[in-house]
Amino acid sequence: MTTLINKVNFKQITKGCIEFNGIDSLNGNQMSGMIIYQPLDVKRNQVWHIKFYDENKSLNNSSIAYFGSSAKNCKQWLSN
Repeated sequence: MTTLINKVNFKQITKGCIEFNGIDSLNGNQMSGMIIYQPLDVKRNQVWHIKFYDENKSLNNSSIAYFGSSAKNCKQWLSN
């Protein structure tokens, strides 16, 4: 499997909210977003999700890229 983002940096913002940024391994562009804990109305293995920022550094619901069971699972998806 190819790395999605090279040199990923993670920063804990609040409990259940982790910001990340790094370099896209495919095109070399800067990528950033958040890993967010949202346990309501989802399956137990989808309580954490990854959202990417758009060009205006804002999050929108259409940018959800991955659902995971833990923050660690989401971090691995980004960096492995």
